[in-house]
Amino acid sequence: MVPTNLLFIAAVSLLNLRLVSASLWPTRPVEGTTYQVGKCGTIEWEETQQDPQCGDSLVIDLHVADGRYIATVGEFDADADQAMFCPPSDLCYHGSNYVFLFYCANSRGPVYTHDFTILNTTPCSDAEYNQAFAHNTTSSGTPTTMTVPATYTTPDSGSSSRILSSSTTTVFPDNEDQDDYRQRKKVYNSARTSGFDMEKIKFRLVFIVWPALIGISMAL
Repeated sequence: MVPTNLLFIAAVSLLNLRLVSASLWPTRPVEGTTYQVGKCGTIEWEETQQDPQCGDSLVIDLHVADGRYIATVGEFDADADQAMFCPPSDLCYHGSNYVFLFYCANSRGPVYTHDFTILNTTPCSDAEYNQAFAHNTTSSGTPTTMTVPATYTTPDSGSSSRILSSSTTTVFPDNEDQDDYRQRKKVYNSARTSGFDMEKIKFRLVFIVWPALIGISMAL
């Protein structure tokens, strides 16, 4: 027979794990997801009902996987559980992998999605590359501006959200910022590599395995 006090401790531990989780969890993109310039694809998430709650609005930013900010995808209704991402046809190549950062008003920090790719981007001009390199070497902290001339609307229910605004601010972080970014992203992605969803596993442990253990314990 499993001691009742051990079962209680296990349940409390699992609940505490859930309480420190994010209140919002990205479900798309997943590992291997690809988007394509000139075509719209979905970004999806689910709310975990954990505090602090996300609130009404969710802001999604597009970054290169190494940490560089490209543009704000838009501000969306957190309860919608999905948004449309429409890379403009003249989006230039910034890297082989990208990542979305989710920002809620009450969150302690951003939530990172899996890395993904954007197909058919155009080559960036030498001026853009040189500007990025110069900023990274001087580490001035002053944002530079990149023009991404495209505006899209979401196709559902007539509501619209601005996707990749016509004038976006691109921030190239210094080495220290990039190291901090990579570390935070590594901690987040360690729980999600290869589709390993800790949130779903903890949910099943608390609400499926725990009641089953109680039933077995009582039967014995």
